[in-house]
Amino acid sequence: MLTAFRRDWYLATFRRRFIESRGNEFEDLIASLCRIADPGFINPEPMGTHGDGGSDGLLDSGRTVHACYGSRAVSDMDRTMASKIKADFARARSCWPGMRIWRFVTNSPVGRHGSQAILDLRLEQEQALPEQCVDIQLWQTPDDVWRFVAARASDNLLDIELARLFPGCPSERSPQVAELVPIIDRLSEGAQPVS
Repeated sequence: MLTAFRRDWYLATFRRRFIESRGNEFEDLIASLCRIADPGFINPEPMGTHGDGGSDGLLDSGRTVHACYGSRAVSDMDRTMASKIKADFARARSCWPGMRIWRFVTNSPVGRHGSQAILDLRLEQEQALPEQCVDIQLWQTPDDVWRFVAARASDNLLDIELARLFPGCPSERSPQVAELVPIIDRLSEGAQPVS
């Protein structure tokens, strides 16, 4: 059962992994959570001239396309991110005609160039025909991803899948944890839940 204690432990563990992950490790983390949210989730393998088609994940039968960026760049990160945003969207646009939402998911800071790339894409979409318009979204916090997954999956499924994804959740019955559970519960009573 997904208790408040277990949910908070999983969320804290996910937040830490979200912040620390880079490159493919970040993409794999996001893909694992998307599989919980959408059993039909597909992560295309890079092949041919279009690679993965600008997609690190297809949800909602291809209507939502994720592009992940766990930066490995050491210098000029903002310009590198801006280039990735533009290139991934252009490839996704040409490869996934059913796309209605394009979501750029990153754990890297989004600077002026990255922000401008997102704004340029949004402006382009405002000027497109309604049937060709794509909603451009930017997710840059672990809570953006967590809310999405928690809203789509039952508590029972979340508990099972998160235990598999983030093993090691301490038991609420262990002597050390048992003393903390009432304190955590009292603290979370006044807090707004992230889920």
